[in-house]
Amino acid sequence: MAVLHIEGVAVRMRSDAVEYGWDELVSVTVSGVQYGSRVRWRFTVAAADGRVLWLGDPLPDVRELGEAVAAEVTDRTVARHLESVRTGEIVRLGPFTVDLDGVEKDGERLPWRSVRDVGIDNGLVSVTAPGATLAALAGQVPDALAFTALCAEVGGLHDAS
Repeated sequence: MAVLHIEGVAVRMRSDAVEYGWDELVSVTVSGVQYGSRVRWRFTVAAADGRVLWLGDPLPDVRELGEAVAAEVTDRTVARHLESVRTGEIVRLGPFTVDLDGVEKDGERLPWRSVRDVGIDNGLVSVTAPGATLAALAGQVPDALAFTALCAEVGGLHDAS
């Protein structure tokens, strides 16, 4: 069972209950597997204390619950990462790195001036530029939603300069 409230989320896992404030949650990884006409959603939520919460079947309305948690965590994560990038740091989200100059994966770098789209579609996180695409499975990119939002913010900083 999981309950959202304005300050955070409370989850009952097996025999114990845990409660976290939004700022104590550091990462959400989303995956969905299609079984016939049904999608089984799983949200893996990492807390700052190292504990991992799994939201999935049989929680009722798990998709809506997971999306709400992901949205709260994403807002905070993007703000933290954007500040880091602005101060010249490199931010790693799964196989991708983001800095003021561009985005990189597996040694291949795309400068912001060439990036045309960053998105999540059909289970893939992708960064596209003319003649190049960097991609990874969404389930292998912690905070895929934050990654796409961060890229939009940092790319916007580059456009404004």
